[in-house]
Amino acid sequence: MRTVIDTRLFVITSICLVFAFFAHAAEEPVTPENFTGQISGDRVNVRASAVTSSEILCQLKKGESVEVAGKKGKWFMIELPSKAPVYINKANVTSMDGVGTVSENNALLRTAATVSSSVVGKLNKDVTVKILKEYLDWYEIAAPKGSYGWIYSDYIKKEGEPCVKKDISLYESLSQLEEDYKNELKKPLREIELKWLLDEYAKFAVENKDTPEGQQAALRAEEIKLKIAEIEHLKAKQEYDAKIKNISSPRPGETPVASGVLLNVGRISGRLSGYKIVKDGKFTGYVTSPKEDLGRYVNLPVNIWGVKKDVRGTALYEADAVQIIE
Repeated sequence: MRTVIDTRLFVITSICLVFAFFAHAAEEPVTPENFTGQISGDRVNVRASAVTSSEILCQLKKGESVEVAGKKGKWFMIELPSKAPVYINKANVTSMDGVGTVSENNALLRTAATVSSSVVGKLNKDVTVKILKEYLDWYEIAAPKGSYGWIYSDYIKKEGEPCVKKDISLYESLSQLEEDYKNELKKPLREIELKWLLDEYAKFAVENKDTPEGQQAALRAEEIKLKIAEIEHLKAKQEYDAKIKNISSPRPGETPVASGVLLNVGRISGRLSGYKIVKDGKFTGYVTSPKEDLGRYVNLPVNIWGVKKDVRGTALYEADAVQIIE
């Protein structure tokens, strides 16, 4: 019996040590760095955190300069380039003529106009920011000092260091372009940018015109031209529809996931939420939100932005933002 107990204790202790190790690894500190680096690859992703699963904020081209501020494992922390979208809550800013002044310390900078999006920095009181757009309770601003992203260290070299060139086959190069194309089409409509991909495919086709890969790239370039026209049409339609419906989306370019009258139906065992939404007298789904006080909108017509889930055959809307329809 004692042997069995000792064995169990050993197993439990081992498991605890494994979890402790991973917890320690996850909390790996950022070590300070301070140098100007150059991007050494093409279409290098700038991410919200130091893991490949985190969201992509923007992409940088080979030769672009970045200011490196820290390092964690195999990742460099950089000051965000101005083209990276950054959002700040209006409650933390006073604005005048397109210029905002931060009104309190530790104002959070986020990657999207929702409180659930990633934090990429903090600003202190009296710092000024350039306001680009506004969406309900948020301003989109030019990325200021104090906002940071992450790049895998293999794609940054110190200025003046030689760049080690790796031989890559035509097939591998074209496959990378194809992967980039697929990933771009997975983005929300407002974020899709294909002009740079068209340029890359056209360049590849010219440089390798007598190869099967070059011919395939030329065909893809023609397809992308049509796709660009299609996407521009869809973007214009979204903007037009939003203006007609007087919708100011907290997620730029995205329409609400649901619209209708919000009703309080009470919390009953088995019910997905105490709130539901009804459109034209018909039930369309339940609504929940960890961020919004839904009680403020009861019996009012609203637009809802967020995520729609199917739970046991019933729609459940998890709201990031709610707007009263005037």
